[in-house]
Amino acid sequence: MLTNKIAHMFVIHLVNTLDDTQLSKKKVLHEALKLVDDMIQDKNYQRVLLGVFQPNSKKHFLPEELKVFEGFEGLP
Repeated sequence: MLTNKIAHMFVIHLVNTLDDTQLSKKKVLHEALKLVDDMIQDKNYQRVLLGVFQPNSKKHFLPEELKVFEGFEGLP
């Protein structure tokens, strides 16, 4: 999912909105960081990391992608 053209957006959303920070840190980010050396050249993988550190960045995400993130904000 970290390198998939569409699924990486879900991972970004999950990490930025999941209430349980320990769960997201242990399960999602830990697994992602184990792959840094092998995957750092992949653009979608890079965007997952950028989405964690700079969510809603107009520099790194297209306007359409930012609209998707905004659409999730109103959901419970």
